[in-house]
Amino acid sequence: MLDLTNVLAGPFAGYQLALLGADVIKVETPDTGDLARQLGADTALNRRGMGTSFLAQNADARPAVARFSIRFAKAAAY
Repeated sequence: MLDLTNVLAGPFAGYQLALLGADVIKVETPDTGDLARQLGADTALNRRGMGTSFLAQNADARPAVARFSIRFAKAAAY
């Protein structure tokens, strides 16, 4: 399953699907990645892009980085 979502609800759904056996691939933009990488109580982890929110919601996802144009993303989604 390709997880093209960001922050909380989408990654949580991907995590739940991974627990049920799905192979989840988390796709992020190369410049900033998922916003959740910067969220959490531990500022040292946040600076490294490993915020606790991100780690908890994407625990079973394999990482991937992609730069999509809006046209390509719309075509791929449909």
